[in-house]
Amino acid sequence: MVKKHLELSTRDDMTLDPQFRRGRGRSASAGLKSARFFRKNLTTKAHSGRAGRGGGYGQKVIVKTSYFDHRKDSGTKLSKHLSYLAREGVSKDGERGTFFSKDLSDSPLSEARRNVREWQTDERHFRFIISPANGSALNLPQYTRQVVQELEKELGVGLQWIATEHHNTDQSHVHLVVRGADSSGRALRLEKNFIKHRVREIAELVATRTLGFVPEQEIALRREAQVAQLRFTSLDRMLLDDLRTRGSKVVEFNAPRAFTSEAARKTRLLKQRRVSFLFELGLAKRKGTARWEIHPDLENTLRALGRQIEEEKNLYRLL
Repeated sequence: MVKKHLELSTRDDMTLDPQFRRGRGRSASAGLKSARFFRKNLTTKAHSGRAGRGGGYGQKVIVKTSYFDHRKDSGTKLSKHLSYLAREGVSKDGERGTFFSKDLSDSPLSEARRNVREWQTDERHFRFIISPANGSALNLPQYTRQVVQELEKELGVGLQWIATEHHNTDQSHVHLVVRGADSSGRALRLEKNFIKHRVREIAELVATRTLGFVPEQEIALRREAQVAQLRFTSLDRMLLDDLRTRGSKVVEFNAPRAFTSEAARKTRLLKQRRVSFLFELGLAKRKGTARWEIHPDLENTLRALGRQIEEEKNLYRLL
């Protein structure tokens, strides 16, 4: 019988690719097909944050970003998106979602639509999904307001935005919708690097400022849990970083080395165990003693698989 690993705990070290529009794109679709194949045939056989003064690490946050062009649909997708965000079952008490902004709290869908009516004449709007690893410990509306304030400071402009918090997955998160024009009415332009990195960095900074640093022991437990998870993890990111550093498709564990710390030794062991699990999924090949060739589409495949499992879990919640 196929063993299903559904350990979808905190994604403490993953930043999702923000460069997508209107769905997952070609490579993600290919990844989903691969994910279904690998899941069907599953057998039973990085970036780690900066250390704080107390030996801990900064809070980790996942950020997904997209933007939608209004010139092709007259902004109707914005209204439909708000309806989707307010659907039943997403709030903490299982009811419909409500919206908040700088000045609004617990606003119903009808009020949210009134507030964004003028946005539909803009060229675009931006969507952010902000998912702190310890989101359940945060006041998410207050946290989101602080994040937006920091974004405004960084950009030097005022932002018009509306958001809602969702608790319908294992990870509490915020859907933030930002108008495609700043507070003065000028079209809002966000640089690629700002979207890809800076938004996440600011979100992590605010979370760390609010909750404090994460103890090393907690980071170690998170990584231990990632060994057999069917999603893209920080261990996978470390493996890919190792390959890029070496300029190779093969990761090696057979070379003896002196470790700078006990933590480094444990991290190497976890990476070895992760590669063994990837081998069981068909996402790694043996190339000799302690040498493994990693699947070229590893990240897309694991991300697609993680989304598929999360969608299934959401369906189960509705039954």
